[in-house]
Amino acid sequence: MTEFPIFTLNYDESAEKPCWSVAEPSYILKALYGMDWQTPQPDFDTVIAACNLREFSLLTECFAYSRILTNWQCGNISKTVSLAKFTLHYLPEDKLLSLLVNHLKGIPKKGELLGCVNQVNDKSGGLALGVFDLFHIGHLRYLKYAREQVDCLTVAVISDRVCQKQKGKMPVIPQAHRVEIIKALRCVDQVDVMDVSTELEPQKMVSWVVSLKVNTIIVVGMWRDSERWIRLTALFKAKGIHVCFAPATDTVSSTSIVARIKNR
Repeated sequence: MTEFPIFTLNYDESAEKPCWSVAEPSYILKALYGMDWQTPQPDFDTVIAACNLREFSLLTECFAYSRILTNWQCGNISKTVSLAKFTLHYLPEDKLLSLLVNHLKGIPKKGELLGCVNQVNDKSGGLALGVFDLFHIGHLRYLKYAREQVDCLTVAVISDRVCQKQKGKMPVIPQAHRVEIIKALRCVDQVDVMDVSTELEPQKMVSWVVSLKVNTIIVVGMWRDSERWIRLTALFKAKGIHVCFAPATDTVSSTSIVARIKNR
């Protein structure tokens, strides 16, 4: 099952054979490939890995296993691992597929060890963080993207105390409920409460992340060029931890949801 945004069709009568066309093709491309749709991804597969995929049906499973086997038999190790990892997001209980990924990750090709798309370090573990108040599609896409970058994803839910201290207000959804929501997501392996402030306690925050023994932090794209994360990126680099930024979902935010509720 795939889900597309509402888009407009134009009817072109001037063509030799009049036809309908999408007025804004980028809407379709963003839905399929994500916000960075203009960046080539040679191991991507629209049937298995489309960003707007909402459910893995039995037919999709058949396509997935067929593509994995075909690429493996053809020696396309990188794509085999990539497709297997995308499939594991929807079929996390498939132990045989997990064993296959671990096996193939150690097979060299052209003098290099091959991994998945967007490989960072050895991809052993990563951290995503946020308040996740009024959980929405932007949160979900961020966490799914984060899970694609690592083998094991820990999510740090920022505590009520830190929100009050950092933003001067409490979240709409209490901490315990936000943690329970994130724990229920299939793309999340572990959840911790982050009781330190990225803005007010950067050194303490870095020490806390180091204690989690992750090698990658995936941050929401809106913070990419912020002074705070430029400084934190340097601090984490000194600890051997890589910081990468997820594509931003600009069309929705908890703040905009609150504004819409007030307007109504």
